[in-house]
Amino acid sequence: GAPTRSGGGAPLGQVLEAREAALRDRVATRIAAFAAPTTIRTTTEPLPRNAVGKVLKRDLRETVTRG
Repeated sequence: GAPTRSGGGAPLGQVLEAREAALRDRVATRIAAFAAPTTIRTTTEPLPRNAVGKVLKRDLRETVTRG
């Protein structure tokens, strides 16, 4: 999640621009309000993945903390 002033983290979603509406719809129907992302960031670049195809969450966190 995105770092907060209290030192914790807030849920954050990061998706390709074309999929933002689909993520918002899915979150609204399947995730409790307290667990839903407070922010959804869109990007034109694919999410970073390792050789197996898993999303590299560490790299995503770095992009959030950098700006």
